[in-house]
Amino acid sequence: MGFLLYTLSQFCPRNLQILWLILASVSIQMRLICNLIDGMVAVEGGQGEKDGAFWNEAPDRLSDHLLLTGAGIAAGNPGLGALAAALAIATAYC
Repeated sequence: MGFLLYTLSQFCPRNLQILWLILASVSIQMRLICNLIDGMVAVEGGQGEKDGAFWNEAPDRLSDHLLLTGAGIAAGNPGLGALAAALAIATAYC
């Protein structure tokens, strides 16, 4: 959702652009809250599986990539957004 909002912000009038950027930033915070709650429910509820760590991390890395690339598009520099996404993924595993 955030990627779409960031991307659409480039093609809208100024007032709508501001709204899309605010909603994109809210979607980032909502993703973080959902990730936190998801992990807590799985661990506390005893629902963890052997491959649970992978399924906890893989969607987060994809989401990080899309959000940062979208932010780069919104800033008018998609290459910089892609670089930020790559570095965020790299730092998650260092």
